[in-house]
Amino acid sequence: PALNAQVVSENPICVGEPVSYFIRIMNQGSEEDKNVSVVVRFPAEVQPTSASGATNAQLNGNTVTFQPILVLGPRQVAEFRVDGVGRKPGDGRVKVELSSDGMKTPI
Repeated sequence: PALNAQVVSENPICVGEPVSYFIRIMNQGSEEDKNVSVVVRFPAEVQPTSASGATNAQLNGNTVTFQPILVLGPRQVAEFRVDGVGRKPGDGRVKVELSSDGMKTPI
């Protein structure tokens, strides 16, 4: 398996305004991967408010944890969306962590 994550934000982050992040996970490998976990960590500048996508999500403070994708086949794509609101000026980049049965070290 060779997982790849792409994160796109559709609007600039302004204090008090909504912002959406679109996350696309692709298995670029030729073998399936199992138990693919996606965790999105938000900086203090942005508060996550909702999440949806290929699996259900749990919001806990500034962390959004999606339930694992049981099987992600070769060239298969899983998409997620996380909405938030700007809390204060600064760097609003989120960090997406991926892990799976096929990866020894999360990326």
